[in-house]
Amino acid sequence: MAIDTAVAHHLLDQHAEALRLLDQVHSELPRSGLTDHSLTQQIAIFGAMGEIEEIERLLTAGSGEEFLPIETAWTQLTAAHELRAHGFDREAIQHFKEARNIRFDNFWKSKNQFAQIFVFHNDHGQAMAERYCGDVKVARAQYDLII
Repeated sequence: MAIDTAVAHHLLDQHAEALRLLDQVHSELPRSGLTDHSLTQQIAIFGAMGEIEEIERLLTAGSGEEFLPIETAWTQLTAAHELRAHGFDREAIQHFKEARNIRFDNFWKSKNQFAQIFVFHNDHGQAMAERYCGDVKVARAQYDLII
């Protein structure tokens, strides 16, 4: 419930209260899927606030051994989408690339053909961010690789 309330505060631009609630979740619950979800919400809030250093700190914390690669990719993707949504396109590109590398590795090792859609998603996100940065040639080259 606290995470849902924090999301509502985030959507209302009440970032301080949202972060307070998420910090409370982290202090009261052991590391779990629930707290991992709160980590992605913290990253989203810091993306909306343009706090690049805080995002990097959380991404470092969210890539430890207790996290599965898919969880690490998800936090990278969350950062990419939030940064892109708030005009931090250059920073978003790097996070799309990081998520793609993790997801491609997972796709390659698992031989799961359905996992390829996640790689496509990251390639598409990176190409869009490149386009928004004004790098039309790079974006077109990226889309040529996708197609």
